[in-house]
Amino acid sequence: MSLLQKILGLEYNDIINYQIKRKKIKFNSGDRFFFELFINHPLLQRAVMQNHTLTLEYLHGEPGSLEVRDISKFPEIPLLLYTSFAFAPHLASIGDVAAGVIGIGSLPGHDFVYGPSKRSNFTDYGVLLGLVLKYFGAFPIGRGSEVAGEQFSEIKTLTSFINSPDKHIGIAIEGTRQSSGRPGTAQGGLEKFIKKHIEKTGIQHTVVPMAVSIDAIASPPSYFLTFCDPISFGKENLHENFMEQVFNKIKESMKVTYNHVASTFLIEYAASRDRDFMIDEDFMEQLYSQINRYIAAHQASKKINLDARAIHNTKNSFNRFIQFCKDKEILYYDQKGYLYANVSKLHFTFEMYEKEKLPSENLSLTEQGEHTRYFRKEHPLPYMEGMTRHIIGEEIRNRIH
Repeated sequence: MSLLQKILGLEYNDIINYQIKRKKIKFNSGDRFFFELFINHPLLQRAVMQNHTLTLEYLHGEPGSLEVRDISKFPEIPLLLYTSFAFAPHLASIGDVAAGVIGIGSLPGHDFVYGPSKRSNFTDYGVLLGLVLKYFGAFPIGRGSEVAGEQFSEIKTLTSFINSPDKHIGIAIEGTRQSSGRPGTAQGGLEKFIKKHIEKTGIQHTVVPMAVSIDAIASPPSYFLTFCDPISFGKENLHENFMEQVFNKIKESMKVTYNHVASTFLIEYAASRDRDFMIDEDFMEQLYSQINRYIAAHQASKKINLDARAIHNTKNSFNRFIQFCKDKEILYYDQKGYLYANVSKLHFTFEMYEKEKLPSENLSLTEQGEHTRYFRKEHPLPYMEGMTRHIIGEEIRNRIH
């Protein structure tokens, strides 16, 4: 901790005390100007948003009657309503976090949302990032801390926000980053705090599920932030593991794009092959038709959060997907000019990547995330397939096999 960081109030306890006492409950016009800079300014966009586009949406209803609405239609959350934003998966880069902050700041109610951030973000990346995080409501969490006083401060901070009717808190429901892109496992921290507050006061608590999805193949790559219908919990519906209901809603609401579907089909076609196989015109036509039939069926069913653009310009989308695979040498030409699929790249999994990248087994979750955060960039098709496997994987597997 430098002297300048101390002067600016970026010490651990200073930030925690500041956020607890802070009265800010709404994003203002200055905040929105800051968001616009992140989205539109080329240098900031490249540095923070990593040249990704950002799509915000409100997903209303249940599977079978899902309706994607403009984010402006999201129901405004009244003041004096105990509210948490639970999001997943917690992905691997600062751009993922920035997208989430901008998304929450763009909701119609302009509600300011506080949230935990790993302690090193305030200390290891310079004063500017620390100040930005502090301004936007972040407070430090010392993962794996063995200092009882620090753990008590963190519990006190979380409890303070859960018990505050005019402060909303946003939490990664898995508790750690997911470099694989796949949803992990819901952790019990937020559930425990909310349950204790409801049992003590009898007051309802509202949780807003928020799904974070990425199309890593699109050009430029795309973030999708999907806000679901708020869920209210009180003593009457405070069942055991009630946050699983929230987590399941998040998982089923993740965005499915044309590239997610195409990646899954190609990987499933390769699943039963033990060597590279030729991609001829008949295979191309079969793959193209299978993708289109699947997308058309689910556009009508309204069971999944399918990107509406997937049904339009399907030939162009397919050609772009194939060209991407060629550029990444997932598909390649042999010496005779025949096109082949590289089975080793299509069989590659995140678990195999971990074995390659993790220097030892005794790493913290944060360290594991640091070593594996480039999986998305280096293996985009397995990443895309893994992200929506729980939604579309089984059905596509059955269609092929």
